[in-house]
Amino acid sequence: MKAPASTVPISAVVATYCRAEPLERLLASLASQAALPAQVIIVDASPDDRTRRLVEEVQRSGSLDLQYLRSARGLTLQRNVGLGLAKYDLILFLDDDTVLASNCVERIWSAFQKDTEHSIGGICGYIVNQWGHAASWKLRLARRLGLVDGQLTGGRLCPSGVFLELDMLEPFQGVREVDFLSGASMCYRRDVFERARPPLTLAGYAAGEDKHLSLNVGQKWRVCVCGDALLQHCPVQGPERPRAFDYGYSRARNHLRILKDVLGWSGSRRTWRVRLFYLYMGALEFPLAIQGILRHPWRSGRYARSLVSSLGTVCAVLATA
Repeated sequence: MKAPASTVPISAVVATYCRAEPLERLLASLASQAALPAQVIIVDASPDDRTRRLVEEVQRSGSLDLQYLRSARGLTLQRNVGLGLAKYDLILFLDDDTVLASNCVERIWSAFQKDTEHSIGGICGYIVNQWGHAASWKLRLARRLGLVDGQLTGGRLCPSGVFLELDMLEPFQGVREVDFLSGASMCYRRDVFERARPPLTLAGYAAGEDKHLSLNVGQKWRVCVCGDALLQHCPVQGPERPRAFDYGYSRARNHLRILKDVLGWSGSRRTWRVRLFYLYMGALEFPLAIQGILRHPWRSGRYARSLVSSLGTVCAVLATA
């Protein structure tokens, strides 16, 4: 379908739950884009009507071609619902707590346009307030112990099965191929959904759903980060955030599920290094968190959450052995 003038033929899909204020900031950044997405779909699972009222206000302003619908709760479920309404050949999934630079959508669109061979299936933007970190000492030690293979480069899935997170990518210009994308701002060609969809198999808090989908897409297509498509990701604490134990548990459990679903890895013989990696990280976190609580009692809540999250991770590894 051809997009109206002054827009690019992209359908933006935003799944949201009880985040009217962050969503308002996202919609403001979308409305100020140098190239507007031709369609914006808000899939809302909130129990109240604050989000609906916000969307109606934006619709009256006419700044965006905005559609609103209700859905049962669940990130991947809501994204699939939005995908079903998308009109255009590029579908951009956005977290509701992101804020895009004014040329973010244009840069993603341009990167696809330059891919004349249509070899790129998905592109995500660069998160300026979270990425650009060097590998931690924990990760460097894990490589010495043989739990992580090769160079500590962000966006890579190691042969051992450990993910080297995208936050280790230094700022760059242009497009760089990676093994997986960030769900905060990932854009796909419609064609990729013939073989892959946002996974409904990751129950509860869908940690790793972006890796599951982009690794699946990567079986046939290239997936890349656009270093010129800048955004901020500003997570907020609220009812939609999982409890610390649940977060740690689902992160490890879903990691193992991704390796099984996408790569066909199953059983402890194939995933033993991933399991040891999580046990190693948990074993390090326990004394560090306790030390933090004793030294900085005014931050005890933060350290306690880290401690409980690590306990959840360890429990998940032991439960799925």
